[in-house]
Amino acid sequence: MTPSGLAPGLPSGKTRCLLFLAAIILLTRSGAYGAQEWPQGAADPDSSSPSSLGGASAAGAQDLLLTHVNVVPMDSPRVLRDQVVLIRDGLIHAIGPPGQFTDISAPRTIDGQGGYLLPGLTDAHVHLDEALGARPDFGDGVLYFAAGITSVINMRGDEVSLELRRRIEQGELIAPSLYTAGEFINEPYVTSPEQVAQEVTRQVESGVDIIKFHEFFFGEQHTSVGLSREAYNRMVQTAKELQVPLVGHTPHNLGLAAVLEEGQSLAHLNALLEHDLLPDPSERFQVYAKTTKWSGLTLLALSLAIALWELYSRRGGSLVMAAAVSAFVLGAAFLYVWEHTYWAGADRLILILQSLGALLLLLAAISAFSILRKGSAVGRRISLTALLVPLTVLLFSLSYWLPLAWRTSDRRLDELASALRAKEISVMTTLVVSSGVTPDQFEPWYRFLSEKAQWLRKSSPVEKQPFYQPNLEVANWTRLEKVLVRKLQDAGVPLIAGTDAMGYPLMISGIAMQRELELLLESGLTPFEVLRTATAAPATLLGREDEFGTIEVGKRADLVLVQTNPLEGLATLRDPRGICVRGHWLFRDQLDLMLARLAEESSAAG
Repeated sequence: MTPSGLAPGLPSGKTRCLLFLAAIILLTRSGAYGAQEWPQGAADPDSSSPSSLGGASAAGAQDLLLTHVNVVPMDSPRVLRDQVVLIRDGLIHAIGPPGQFTDISAPRTIDGQGGYLLPGLTDAHVHLDEALGARPDFGDGVLYFAAGITSVINMRGDEVSLELRRRIEQGELIAPSLYTAGEFINEPYVTSPEQVAQEVTRQVESGVDIIKFHEFFFGEQHTSVGLSREAYNRMVQTAKELQVPLVGHTPHNLGLAAVLEEGQSLAHLNALLEHDLLPDPSERFQVYAKTTKWSGLTLLALSLAIALWELYSRRGGSLVMAAAVSAFVLGAAFLYVWEHTYWAGADRLILILQSLGALLLLLAAISAFSILRKGSAVGRRISLTALLVPLTVLLFSLSYWLPLAWRTSDRRLDELASALRAKEISVMTTLVVSSGVTPDQFEPWYRFLSEKAQWLRKSSPVEKQPFYQPNLEVANWTRLEKVLVRKLQDAGVPLIAGTDAMGYPLMISGIAMQRELELLLESGLTPFEVLRTATAAPATLLGREDEFGTIEVGKRADLVLVQTNPLEGLATLRDPRGICVRGHWLFRDQLDLMLARLAEESSAAG
């Protein structure tokens, strides 16, 4: 998503002066959308800090009248044509056709010119930790606004996060509405069932909106064995009793069985892959991986050497020659499938592995029969025995890999989706984390980050494994994840769009959500189903359906105006014409100006 009107480079010298003069004109003129006065009592964004969206009181927000808008309420896949929306005190006050508003006026009227109005998006998995480079006072909020995001769920917070939420709610700061978790809950931060229950209760009493279960991977103290089953159960049960949502990773020591039994919602879709659909990189797995790798390479080397010897000896066409060629072809095919397509999550993979196994078994049987046959030449016996040994080892390893392939069969995925639905487990998608994003895809947006956040430019430390090593890493998970997303959607499992913005390399606030929605669409969801994951579904997860997520009277006026119907294509979300956040309207020109000033601030800091 490239901000309109921004050059690829950073402004400097005369350009900065011209930009400042242009900003004054843009913020004072009346444009094609109607009056653009900044709400009375609010700070002009042009005079605010480049890392702030200005301080404005909720009471100071002017009433708005949005006219000639096609409303996409997101309660069903429908469009309300040519509507008027009245906003008062930051809430949606009335919605209806123009005839119902003949006697109603507002200090500020905005002509939507036939654009489409939908609820503001929510990124349900972000990190606002200043230690990771997030700007104070939600200074990165404009990155979310530029992507149509008006609410976020911060997945690790503290007293600072709670205070920031209060300031936003009271209108002291114009920023995306903030919902936040507290500190991660796990061992060694807490250990016993009593400590876990006390910590969950303490966080809820402090005002957190959600509880986050997560291992501690960094710092002097890190999770070693994880919570006991009793402590884990107590954590989930306490959260349910206090009626606060709990999400997290799959516990490494307890596995997915504990999640399914207790009904813990998941902070990442890939938590299902790590602990169920794909094998953990255990010692047993590594033994089988190395055995398969070296037996396969040995089979290729021996079969090639034997075939060349047969040709050199001018005995081509013999049984040994045929066995050597067959062994080379089958061995190469097996290794290719094993390395490149094993984690594809397709039923055809099971058939391929079964077919290769049957052919390898047939070749081994023929070789063994020829070896044992009376009168066989000594040379033939030696050659076939040399082939038979790695063939047997490969067949033995197949007995390990084939059952693993069944984990990603259609039947198995359907069973998993049904189990999640039965326990009412919600799943945050975060597909973009596993999608193999490269720095160049989001490159224009890194210039808006703070100096401390430039670590996000770096690729993930998880890289592709060497050739002939089964790759369990994130870059190869996307195909399987897309299949799983479609299965979960069909089963009725609540899907929540999130990105892990600012918490994972390359995950840039705002733009990462646009890619997340595209990946969900590529998974086979309809545009309406995709939009639900970023509008109504997060509100349901938090138990805040009466506050946001759909366009209805009484709900918060967090809205996005786009050019074309988003139910027919999501590309229009990449360039919103304007957004409304708690009743404050921001035009595209204003957002572009704020982005430019963030870039200038970052350049000056660098």
